Amino acid sequence: MASSSIVSQTLKSITSVKLKQISKQKTAYEAAKVELLEATDGKTNPERARTLVEGAAKLPAMAPLTSNYNICLDNLKRFLEQAELDMSVSPHLMERYERSVRTELERNSEKYRYAELYGKLVKEWISSRPSADGDSPGRSEMHDQRAAWEAYVFEPKETDKVAIQAALHKWFHESSKDVSRAFNDLAKGFQDFQKSWDDETHFDEQSLKNCMRSLQKSGLLNDEKRTELLEVLNNKVVLNEMVDVLNMRMRMRDSWTWDSDCIVEQRRHLNGRFRFFSDEDLLQTIFLYYIGRKWAVEARKLLMKFFLDPKVMKPASRSMNRQETRRREFFLASRGGAGSGVTSDSVHQKLDKMYKDQVLFSQLPNSMEELRSGYDQEEAAEDIDLALNLDFGLEGDNTEQEARKSHIDVVQDLLKTIQSDLLLRKRLGHDTAVIRSDFKWFGPSTPHSSIFSVLEFLGVNEEWLDFFRRSLECPLRFQGEEDGGQPARLRKRGLPLSTPIADFMAESMLFCLDFAVNQEVDGARLWRLHDDMWIWDSPDKCARAWWVVADFSRLFGLDLNKEKTGSVVIKAAEAVTTGDISSILPTGNVSWGFLKLEPASGLFVIDQAKVDTHISELRIQLEGCKTVFDWIHAWNVYGCRFFMTNFGSLANCYSVTHVDNILRTLRHVQESVFQESVGERLKKILGQRFGVTDITDGFIYYPVSLGGLGLRNPFISYYMYRGPMLNPDEVITRYLEDEEAEYRSAKATFESPDHHAHGDNVVLGVTGDIEDEPVEDVDLDYDGSAGDAELGPEPEGDQWRSDNMDIDAANLESEPFFSFGEYTRHRSRTSKLFGDTLEKLRSRPEAKTLDKPNNIDLPVDWWSLSEEDQWVTLQHAEEVVSRFGSMTMVEGELLPKGVLDMLTQSRFKWSN
Repeated sequence: MASSSIVSQTLKSITSVKLKQISKQKTAYEAAKVELLEATDGKTNPERARTLVEGAAKLPAMAPLTSNYNICLDNLKRFLEQAELDMSVSPHLMERYERSVRTELERNSEKYRYAELYGKLVKEWISSRPSADGDSPGRSEMHDQRAAWEAYVFEPKETDKVAIQAALHKWFHESSKDVSRAFNDLAKGFQDFQKSWDDETHFDEQSLKNCMRSLQKSGLLNDEKRTELLEVLNNKVVLNEMVDVLNMRMRMRDSWTWDSDCIVEQRRHLNGRFRFFSDEDLLQTIFLYYIGRKWAVEARKLLMKFFLDPKVMKPASRSMNRQETRRREFFLASRGGAGSGVTSDSVHQKLDKMYKDQVLFSQLPNSMEELRSGYDQEEAAEDIDLALNLDFGLEGDNTEQEARKSHIDVVQDLLKTIQSDLLLRKRLGHDTAVIRSDFKWFGPSTPHSSIFSVLEFLGVNEEWLDFFRRSLECPLRFQGEEDGGQPARLRKRGLPLSTPIADFMAESMLFCLDFAVNQEVDGARLWRLHDDMWIWDSPDKCARAWWVVADFSRLFGLDLNKEKTGSVVIKAAEAVTTGDISSILPTGNVSWGFLKLEPASGLFVIDQAKVDTHISELRIQLEGCKTVFDWIHAWNVYGCRFFMTNFGSLANCYSVTHVDNILRTLRHVQESVFQESVGERLKKILGQRFGVTDITDGFIYYPVSLGGLGLRNPFISYYMYRGPMLNPDEVITRYLEDEEAEYRSAKATFESPDHHAHGDNVVLGVTGDIEDEPVEDVDLDYDGSAGDAELGPEPEGDQWRSDNMDIDAANLESEPFFSFGEYTRHRSRTSKLFGDTLEKLRSRPEAKTLDKPNNIDLPVDWWSLSEEDQWVTLQHAEEVVSRFGSMTMVEGELLPKGVLDMLTQSRFKWSN
């Protein structure tokens, strides 16, 4: 449930006064309305209508009827005056005037009724009390996971420092002189950073605020600490005092120790895993958070500089050699390119850019000001700030500090890229292996000896190593053990969750794995997000990369997670398989969230078994909700956002078939949990708890800003995108046709007399009418990340010359135009068309939104609503306007906005 403890007593009191005032207004209005209607009894028109119109203008409505745009009481008064002598004003017309007034009276009653209901829901939430610690014994998995966590954290694991640093020396000093030079620069960067640490004053008001905002976003703090942090942020006196204390503590960091024990809080996440957070003094938290973040920012800068050195990382795909480049330039007359053959919009460049911009060191911040929540794999779907903003139709805080994509967006982009690339590789005739894995209990299991072996190798001095050692060896107790008489135990293994110090240490260690895979497997990339690892390439390359990962794990004292480790070999019908290497690759499925990679088709499909597991858990969580707001919250975050995220974000590569399967699964979820729709179930809950009946669908689904409860309907997003989705098979077919036409155009231009007479350049991408003729030596080799391993040595013959020969245009004049196989051999580097196709496959289709009706006045804030909320609003507009007179059901001033805002800041506590 969402904790109401974060609502201050002052806000509770103000909200209570507001709700009482609404109740008094409703009572006064209803009494006056009854009196007015009774006054019209026994009268006939036009006197009855005149009594009604004159009385309506005096009613104490929430918005005076004199200002109602649905009727104009002044005009009705004049029409009724006219009716006294003018017989053209028929009785039927007077009845219409009367009905319009009665309708508006009832609409005001409806608005009061729903405003009062809203108030009751808020009061229910404010009055609810979260279960005290220890009230619930928890399920067995809670205790099992705690026992496993304790077995790791309090038992040290020693690894071989000599062997680790020998491996590091091999990777960073024996690979090449360029790598060794770059690594020396990297180590010197860390040394210079340490030397200059005390040259600056670290804390002032602004730097403290930046640190606190980042800390608030991190997910590290519980609700009480988040509330405390918000209060401090707005108190300049306290901020200045904290600045003084923190700067003093920084100067004395050599003697810094833990002032008190840290309390371990066990939080359940939606995937069933529990996470263990340490709750410490806020000042201590800020101090360590700042130091960790400072090191993390510097590490990202230095490690990125090392990786981006063009002489360090091996390229993911083989570059064209001198001979290939000359032949291509000659036959295509592309003399503007400097000979590299690389197109800026090629597949190679797009994947390279994605790897560097989104994946590489994704856990480390760009700056001290950056605001970004941590990466927690599937749990990222329940990111509290994002989830709650979406639940209640609020706009996210898109500041400059949040310019980087969120971690969940990055992993969704990665999944779309893998799926798109697999479709292309399979269609172009190549076997592809895909591996996914992570480390078992990575956070708590990481040996301190491995971490410090790496940090020492990177140039971190003894003073800082000692500080980091003290920061890790924290005295820990569990909640409820504070007064148990048992001494606190020191952390001897593992890293503190969701802290910058942990991110800095983990990324410093795992960057060595990234580099080792690249160097030892001919430029292969390990697509790693924190400890979540993906590799897709030729089966041979994947097998070698997996050997490196397994060997690294053994050396550094880490265990691979069998539950999340698996591989798939996707065979293309036309592929020439070099041998069976399945025994080398890890066993198990390749899956993420509710998606599982199917070997036969090479497509991500829905894993219904996992869905069914979460259906059962969703039912448990909803049944455990004590208030209606909690119930809505649980559905929005779990039943809607979590499920949608784990189905994967929409892209053309997944196809309409996948979307239809998602829609059928969503129906299955609601039928299994409710035996009806989620909205109908919520209506029944409201009826049972508050005795209300005949609740409009609009009230259930409308966003809070328009007076609704904001219950999310997961079907809408999929129907918005389903229609415009492209067929991935057709996209690839069109690409192959265009590629062949492009080749024919280039060949025709080369062979034309004008070309040889004038040496005209060929403009690629222009596909005029070309006579149909067979394509020679078709070699559909996608070299993007695997093909170059299969190319073998250069063949000899008329088309290929030794690199040692001085080939110039004269040598090639007598040769025929190069074959289609040679033309496409390096398509991943040379073809913009190929790059555009990849982009088209992994792109999200444009949403097809609803047309805006001309007969309905849109609310003032219409254009600030999300496309999904606009759909919901229009879907129920006719009923809402009929019952409330406009698309706003409850006026904004009647909503307890302060409490609703606090509700969106509350961290939801899932039932254990």
